[in-house]
Amino acid sequence: MWQRRIIFSIFLLFVFLLPFSSVLAQEAEVPNLSIRCLSATIVDSTNSQHIIKLEGVGFVPNQPVEIWRDTEEGFVCAIDRNGDSLCGSEALSAENYGREFQLLELTKDQVTADSTGRVFIGRVNSRTERKLIHKFYGAQTITPEATTEALPELSADEYGLKLLTFLNEQETSGDSDLNNCATVYWDPYGRVFDSVSLEPIINVAVHLLDKDKNRVPNQPGVLNPNITKADGAFSFLVPNGSYFLDPKADQYSYPLTDAEISTLMATQSIYTELYNGAVIIQQGAVEHRDIPLKPLDSSNPTSNPPVILNKSIVSYTENGESYQKISGLVSHPQSRINIYSGTRLVGTKESDGYGNFELLIANNLIDQTLPLEIIAEKIPLALPSSVKSFWQRPSWLIRPALADSTTTSEPLVIDPKPNYLVGFVYDKSGRIAPLSTVQIVIPQMNNRLYASIKSDANGFIFIPKQSLPPVEYQLIIKDPTNAVIGKQNSADFIRNNKTFLEKEKVNLLSPQTEE
Repeated sequence: MWQRRIIFSIFLLFVFLLPFSSVLAQEAEVPNLSIRCLSATIVDSTNSQHIIKLEGVGFVPNQPVEIWRDTEEGFVCAIDRNGDSLCGSEALSAENYGREFQLLELTKDQVTADSTGRVFIGRVNSRTERKLIHKFYGAQTITPEATTEALPELSADEYGLKLLTFLNEQETSGDSDLNNCATVYWDPYGRVFDSVSLEPIINVAVHLLDKDKNRVPNQPGVLNPNITKADGAFSFLVPNGSYFLDPKADQYSYPLTDAEISTLMATQSIYTELYNGAVIIQQGAVEHRDIPLKPLDSSNPTSNPPVILNKSIVSYTENGESYQKISGLVSHPQSRINIYSGTRLVGTKESDGYGNFELLIANNLIDQTLPLEIIAEKIPLALPSSVKSFWQRPSWLIRPALADSTTTSEPLVIDPKPNYLVGFVYDKSGRIAPLSTVQIVIPQMNNRLYASIKSDANGFIFIPKQSLPPVEYQLIIKDPTNAVIGKQNSADFIRNNKTFLEKEKVNLLSPQTEE
């Protein structure tokens, strides 16, 4: 039954397209860049570095691979064990000031895909000054002889068959787990929080002192003092030795008494290794400390709305089903994350104890022409004193407070990622652009060209999933004289084609068209 529905839908699309042109003149150019996700696994975080292994499949065999990292700080290319950039440009590679990204055992000449197209790198140092989401990618410059993924040239009489074949392939073949952009979260080295409300405290100056209680000077990995942001996090990447932490904040007292520390340890599980001013001895492993501060007015503890600090979205397939995978970081631990498509709630999940979250949203729940909205709702972590009992109910039993301006974040919009693009090309004036050249470029990789394709005489274009990069991209529209007449992202393209997509019941988020 479903096969007949798809065939009928494709027939309608074919009938609609047939009058446009006898030939869809999509003169394709071979992509000069290929980008694939790398799966990252933490293998060692016991010293002052973070060590991971990276692996991926589907690369052009026996060809060099660039290794890229994407964090809140932006894209950066790795350096090899000798400090040479894998991308041929020092400007694109990691610096040594808290943003290290280095292959520890390989030289740039050794970073190639094997004969099966697999990439494996056993030890990579990757760290940042703050707890952030990390994603990793492999990129290859593709020569015409090496690629087998030229963009399709479709005539009107074969369009329906080609598209049907494409949809069936998408339906029966899911992405490898190694190509679904696995996310790595790094935990912070410590957080400053309110001992009454258990909320993170912003704008605390955390000073690092040496064994003699002198200020440790600024150096790679040490920005002293660290000023906490909405999540209250701080970090110092230091050699082995003895250290002290000295937080400075108005309206709070520090340190807490031993009895107050014991009470906090017994009544909550979000914060660990609570610090009260004792010496910290680091020897071969990173030392974690959370710092409680006591508000001078205990009846008016810290209460700030949550803030979404980081977010990411990728198109994701699992067991043949198609999703949007949304991950991110919220300032308040164990916040409730709600995802909306228009006014419809399409997903909800609680973040972990560090504020990290990840949700899979089924594409059939999403309006492809609307951005998604992410809203974080704060869940109280501390019990009101009037309801505390001798057994101290854990925070996960507390129902969340009603949402208001103090308990919910500002909505953060993020556009869903299409599986493919089909429709008309528009210039910046809103006119269809026939016989235009559409270049797919990667802004965060210095606007490198990923692929190029031409629209037909009616301005129509079709770009399958395998010709779209897994990272943020931009469409550069050029007229036949090579003049730039428009720039847009995938969301702009979808919104420009809203009427066409609705009329033909084409859902670009799903491998299948709708009935």
